[in-house]
Amino acid sequence: SPDIDLTLEAGAKLQFAAAIDAASGDSFEILVKQVGTGTTLATVLPLAESPLTADYSDGWAGFGPFDISAAAGENVYIEFSFTGTAVDYLGVYVDDVVVSKAAP
Repeated sequence: SPDIDLTLEAGAKLQFAAAIDAASGDSFEILVKQVGTGTTLATVLPLAESPLTADYSDGWAGFGPFDISAAAGENVYIEFSFTGTAVDYLGVYVDDVVVSKAAP
């Protein structure tokens, strides 16, 4: 993602839409990293409540909001990471990414 300035924020949330075409054993995670160092400040597993343990391709769905307050006070970027185990699947498409202030 482009750099996101959270230096003046006490908390933050992430939400997005995704279309997932994956096989059993594939993994998808989102890392919130510090600009400059690449240090991971927060890890979001959007499918933790429904892990990729079976074929999944239900079209577009909304995910979040997820608390990424561990990245508050920093300049960050978001890294979407998909690791596939089969060549017959397309992976993950991500759109409508929103980072917002967490409610006080």
